Amino acid sequence: NKDAKIFVCSHTDFEPVVSNPVYESIDIRKMGDTFNGTHGSYWSELLMMKKVSQRKKLPDYIGFCHYRRYFGFMDNVPEIGKTIEAHGAITTKAADLGMSMRKQYATWGNPEDLDICTQLISEKYPDFAPAWNRGLDSRKMHLATMSIMRTEDWKEMMAVMWDVAQEYLKRIG
Repeated sequence: NKDAKIFVCSHTDFEPVVSNPVYESIDIRKMGDTFNGTHGSYWSELLMMKKVSQRKKLPDYIGFCHYRRYFGFMDNVPEIGKTIEAHGAITTKAADLGMSMRKQYATWGNPEDLDICTQLISEKYPDFAPAWNRGLDSRKMHLATMSIMRTEDWKEMMAVMWDVAQEYLKRIG
C-alpha cells in the first residue's frame, strides 16, 4: 500500500488505535486556517481535505477516516489499489435513514441551504445534478465522511465541493 494514504482526521489529542503506516494523523488545530473567515471548527473535515489536496506529492489512492471512526479493516488494510480498481471506491456501508436525505435535511437542517446548493450544482455542474438529486431522493447515506478513492477522482470532487462552498457563502453573504 505504498501508493495509498488514509488520513485520520482530528480536532483533539488522541492516541491512534491503528499502527499501519498507510495511516497518517492530521489535526485541524495545527493548520491555523479558516475558510472565508469562518473558523475551522465549522469546516474541519473540508479544511483538512483542502490542506491535503495542496500537498505537492500525493499517492495514487487517498482516504479519510476519523480519530474515533475507522474502517472495519483497521490495521489489516487490504490492497487498496486492487480493491478500488475493482469497485471504484471504499466507503462505509450505506445506512437507511428511514426517509429521503432531502426530507432528513429539511427536518433537521435548513432547507434553504440545501436549495441553494442544489441550484448551484445545477447551474455550475449540470452533469453532476442528476446524481446529486438521486442522492437527495435516496433513503440511504454513507455516513461519517469516510472514503478511499483514486486521488485524481478525489481532487475533482474537492474542486467541485470547494467551488460550491465558496459560491454558497457568496450567495448567503
